[in-house]
Amino acid sequence: KGNMKAATKFTPDLFPGITAELLDMDINAAIAKFAPGASADSKTSTASVSPAPSGDALSAAAAALKCAPLLRHMRAHMLTPGAGNTLVQKVGAVFQFDILPAKGAAPISFTVDLKNGEGSMKEGKAEKPDAHFTMVQDDFIGVVTGKLNPQIAFMQGKMKIKGNMKAATKFTPDLFPKPSNL
Repeated sequence: KGNMKAATKFTPDLFPGITAELLDMDINAAIAKFAPGASADSKTSTASVSPAPSGDALSAAAAALKCAPLLRHMRAHMLTPGAGNTLVQKVGAVFQFDILPAKGAAPISFTVDLKNGEGSMKEGKAEKPDAHFTMVQDDFIGVVTGKLNPQIAFMQGKMKIKGNMKAATKFTPDLFPKPSNL
């Protein structure tokens, strides 16, 4: 659901590359190493996000997702001094990702707010997302790693998009860094 024009601003260069070292790190250790002076809770905003676990905590279901390390990395990057603000200025949109552990399973929602404050990423649904993507976790990983073309995923019904289709075309494999161990 939402503004698909805003979804096109969600581009590959928003987040730095993921290394095996980063994927293996605890979120607080990653923040301490890559964002000195920041804390897991220091730059998040819940203005447009419904309640979810606090801080960097994920629900048990979300933590069990194969893509959980990718989601944690995105959040850690947003906490890097200046990075969140740069993303907000560049993108100016709120994105909701509904990731299904398996086809037919209940989705686990994540909100990437690149519109308010210095940006934030949290588990939970956005009140008013500009763009809303839904897919199973294996397809999410495929799109993020570049193994699955997002246009093909959409055409085959593997990725559902609500909102402005023109904006959604910027959701490309280069959108996220390619992890080395997924």
